[in-house]
Amino acid sequence: MNDSKAHAWEPGFPLRHRVAIGGVLIGDWTCPKTVAGVGPEERARQHEIWLQRTSSHGLHVDGRRTVADPATAVFINAGDPVRPSYQAAERQRSTAVLIQADALRALLSELTADTVDDEVPRFPATTARVSAETSMLHNVLLRSGAQEGAPAPQAEETALAFVRSLLRDAFGRAVETSGNGIPGHQELTERVQHLLVREYRTRLTLSRIARTVGASPFHLTRVFGAQAGMPIHRYLVRVRLRVALELMQQRPRDLSWVALEAGFASHSHFTAAFRAEYGMAPSAWVTGRQTMSTA
Repeated sequence: MNDSKAHAWEPGFPLRHRVAIGGVLIGDWTCPKTVAGVGPEERARQHEIWLQRTSSHGLHVDGRRTVADPATAVFINAGDPVRPSYQAAERQRSTAVLIQADALRALLSELTADTVDDEVPRFPATTARVSAETSMLHNVLLRSGAQEGAPAPQAEETALAFVRSLLRDAFGRAVETSGNGIPGHQELTERVQHLLVREYRTRLTLSRIARTVGASPFHLTRVFGAQAGMPIHRYLVRVRLRVALELMQQRPRDLSWVALEAGFASHSHFTAAFRAEYGMAPSAWVTGRQTMSTA
């Protein structure tokens, strides 16, 4: 059932609805052009999960700093103060997941095999690295073209599988945010994240990255690995793959164009990276010869 009207959804920002079911609403948020600088602080009206589709921006969530980008999901609890910051005036596109308290309580109880009795349930983390499973389910959901009205059961099942996978990411791949780490390390990692998302099309060497963010390659690789939970090159590949999934919706039959636009050196390089991350070739994903279970 598409129950977007069964719940009082008041996100406080323009949202194009895709699927609403069981106290969960998934929609598209787009800002044609942000204004560089720090935005006003607002309080989240419901539990929210944000997954960037393009660009990156900073967030202060309940006193913690983090970066939202295509490889990092951000989790915001109802009532949390949130303040965005933008490095440049650019277009932003995100998928937003809004969750009612009862629905989040049920999902958390399901994932932890324990009853969550908290009056106001909370996410287990503020940020998490987006897994391959979550990324693929996200793309399936976007490809389904579900719009507000009456989405097919398959789109609804995919939507719930996507939310469950996001929550598993939060439990299993949580990321430390500033307030817990060594002073300066979070800021350095954030500068690298913004750079990778902004320059993924270009040839980024470790020396160039280090020079741009003002750190030595040795210090940079140690700090980023500890903060991000993976090496810089792997993070860059993940950003490029997330971008590639977006581009494959635009020109699914022109994978060479997708590869180059996403920053890969060649079609074969793209294919190898895609297969390593998702377990199939891009062509198989496009033609649907292999599909991902939404169970």
